[in-house]
Amino acid sequence: MDMTLEKPASVMLMQANLIHELCKPLFDSSGIAYFAYVEIFENGDFIFLNSDAKLYSALLKTKVVQRLPYKILHHPIRLGLQLADLESESYFADPEISHFLKTFNLGSLFRFATLETGVRGLSLRLYTYAGKANQTESNYYCINN
Repeated sequence: MDMTLEKPASVMLMQANLIHELCKPLFDSSGIAYFAYVEIFENGDFIFLNSDAKLYSALLKTKVVQRLPYKILHHPIRLGLQLADLESESYFADPEISHFLKTFNLGSLFRFATLETGVRGLSLRLYTYAGKANQTESNYYCINN
């Protein structure tokens, strides 16, 4: 089956609303406003899902999605759960990433990173949760749950 980048991207964009609905109970009770899942495989293939169709669309239009694996792997990644430092962590300080965080009013990012071995070999999995900028409720939720 021959699939261009546009076909998987449009399917992943349609999934953003579904992901938002699946995350809605979490969003309603926690202060978390955004969820993203990225899995990068050894061969460079990747999966990128998130809960904000407008953000995803903007990332597609500017071709950031296509460069996402490089952008992620180009910066140091710590495995495990971490509160992302938006000011000093190089990935979030990347001008394109920083622009989208500010444009979509996202801050208070928690990220869980893990290496997994599966059917397709080794992969890096990143789960990112974010609250609105200048809001700390999501931090407390992630720390305590």
